[in-house]
Amino acid sequence: MPIINLTDKKLLDLKGFHLFHAGGSNCSARARLALEEKKLEWTGHEINLLTCEQLQEDYLQINPLGEVPALIHEGKSIYGSEDILRYLEEKFPTPSLLPDKEEEIESMWEWVDYAANSHLENIAAYLYSVGIGRPCSAKNFSIYQKINPKRAEFLKNKGYNMSSKVKNEVMKANHTILTQIENELGKHRYLTCDTYTLSDIAWGMNALALKNYGFSLSQYPNIMRWINDIENRPSYNNKSKMPTFPLWLVKCIMFIKRKATRTI
Repeated sequence: MPIINLTDKKLLDLKGFHLFHAGGSNCSARARLALEEKKLEWTGHEINLLTCEQLQEDYLQINPLGEVPALIHEGKSIYGSEDILRYLEEKFPTPSLLPDKEEEIESMWEWVDYAANSHLENIAAYLYSVGIGRPCSAKNFSIYQKINPKRAEFLKNKGYNMSSKVKNEVMKANHTILTQIENELGKHRYLTCDTYTLSDIAWGMNALALKNYGFSLSQYPNIMRWINDIENRPSYNNKSKMPTFPLWLVKCIMFIKRKATRTI
């Protein structure tokens, strides 16, 4: 679990839970939901991804990969949504977000890790394939090369450089995992079992992000029912939920941003 012992006095003086996040980020939404499910009081600090605040030196003290979210608690920074979920469950086991059976717990963590490890190739790739990924300037790309080679490689080989063939492969990959989830949700109410767990937070926000950004889920009735269940939970509230914007507006903003930026 990536944890940083902070040294900056301003950060050390922060009391309680401080979440550095972005409203429209599905990864950030996982952390917000978990904090709300655990009924923990927390303070949010919005990171503007369009202006690349996540690459500023002050933020890189908190998350050296230049990504959101990051959680500060008791003089430490925990970064990466899957590790924030682990941290909160370990430190605050009540109310539990784990299944009852050992084999279900193992399956749940596999789903959580899969959500994190497939983010670039599934969710981010889809956003770029439909013209709503965040543009990256040559200057910021050089920063990613130093601090986050995996994202730099993605931006170079995919990002806005995807061919039609690769875009089709991205759609196919998303449909493949959604079919898996649809089948699992046909066996029990939630992804891992009949109770709501961390795997539902991890993948529910992925599915909701796809839906919000124009990916049709009409052929997945179990997923649509599942998303509706999650949105109706008290934890999915004005503090935690992902904002929605008209797709045409998001595309216009990204188009203008690309034109104004010397992108890779």
